[in-house]
Amino acid sequence: MKLLILLGLFLVPMFAQTNIWKGHIGKSEIYFYLPCDVTKKIDDDNSCGYGSYFYRKSLQDIKLEEALPPTEKYMFNLQVKHSLDDNAEAKEFFELNYKNGQLVGYWSQIGKKLSIKLKPYSYKNKNDDAEEAFTLLRGEFLKFKRGKVQKFPKQNKELVWIEEEHTQSTMFRLGNGFSSTIRKRLNPILDKSQEQDALFELTCGSRWSYGSGVESLVNDVTYLSKDLLGYSSFSSYFCGGAHPDFGTTHYLVDLHTGKYYALSDIVKFQKNVPKSTDKWEKRNKYSELVAKKLRELAFKAEGMELKENKKLEEGDGYDPYSISHWEYMDWSYEKDGIRFFLDFCTASRCFRGDSYLIPFKLLEPYKNPDFPYAFKNAKAFMSQ
Repeated sequence: MKLLILLGLFLVPMFAQTNIWKGHIGKSEIYFYLPCDVTKKIDDDNSCGYGSYFYRKSLQDIKLEEALPPTEKYMFNLQVKHSLDDNAEAKEFFELNYKNGQLVGYWSQIGKKLSIKLKPYSYKNKNDDAEEAFTLLRGEFLKFKRGKVQKFPKQNKELVWIEEEHTQSTMFRLGNGFSSTIRKRLNPILDKSQEQDALFELTCGSRWSYGSGVESLVNDVTYLSKDLLGYSSFSSYFCGGAHPDFGTTHYLVDLHTGKYYALSDIVKFQKNVPKSTDKWEKRNKYSELVAKKLRELAFKAEGMELKENKKLEEGDGYDPYSISHWEYMDWSYEKDGIRFFLDFCTASRCFRGDSYLIPFKLLEPYKNPDFPYAFKNAKAFMSQ
């Protein structure tokens, strides 16, 4: 199976300044991104040295670390070091000149030297942004193949898992047992999600190491009934920032209408919920009410005593008794209730704290009357 990526918008007239180049290192096809004007004789801000390139075969970003001073023979002297050690030897060198609208010269490693010729690559997206275009042009080279079929016998439904070959990232699609209408509505959304996962993994690189900075990227089914599908997307990555990062996002979708539900669609704690267009004070007041109520219900479910001034004796800034930890959270609709995941931040970064499952019986008094499915009947039977 292969996604049909619509990238025909790249076929446009040349821009005065070109940041994306296409050509070959020896016989290997490459694409090059230089965030500078190569027609200038002097690279005043050294911006040419902070680009990247990828091989057509692998699509993985390789970051250029810095530009060395021009020499008498070559204007652009770029290197790939991939080390935090200032004294480390460079892994690759590029020696390039701009001639007759092309970049020509040599690429070299220890004991190996190959000619290189790059021609401007025309692009256009809605923002005319070269860096974004450099990411998106990989979409036409992605390859997808059908993998395992996950069966849910009690619901007579199947999910088909698809793998992207360059990244081995996987994502399910709706298969047998789902209506053709809902398949046509949701599968393109899942197509796009997997494409974005693959592009993220291919462009998550740093100047300090080869390969992708994505350590883990996992999509998983968390809930399935005849009416609802829940799934999660987890990623753990280091793309060259101050520190590694990770996160999980959960989704709940209606298998009849294709609607993606927000928490406020499922439960609400006052009759009139503020709209996004209402004043900040009104929306903030309701957010505080939701946080306090969820904390109360979660502690009740866990048999914990709720005291406003109680704090944990240890922990790096994490305190589930603090209402601030309940104001911004992720949630997952599960067969026994809704699970809430607390996040907390320190001076350096944010972390995920504990999770709390609030059973449906405690949430029943607060069920949004517009949510069409009864909590007591919302039981999922997962695959075997």
